[in-house]
Amino acid sequence: MHYIARLLRFIAFRGFLEDELQGWLDLGLNVLKNGADPSCLAPRWAHYGTRDINIEEGWQSTPVMDALDIQYWGIPRDSTYSRALMLKTIQIWAGMLQRAGLDLRDHGDKESQA
Repeated sequence: MHYIARLLRFIAFRGFLEDELQGWLDLGLNVLKNGADPSCLAPRWAHYGTRDINIEEGWQSTPVMDALDIQYWGIPRDSTYSRALMLKTIQIWAGMLQRAGLDLRDHGDKESQA
């Protein structure tokens, strides 16, 4: 789920290209339907060139935090454009969860405890 969430963030910055987005959403939907936890914690990683590096030792995030690029110190961007991207990302993420049959209230509760 974290990988799909990170890809959603990159797709958002490219303008949510529908053909690219749909394939990843279908994969995310299948993973969720097979029991993946959309609130699971994982170490925070960044991609540099051809390798992934753990840039924030000890910092963990949920998939939706990765999709929104929320850092441990808060939301890094403060522009109308960034807020619009974040809103669209939340709408897409929530839609995927609903299509998988998950309860958004339960998901929100788990996110707030993570």
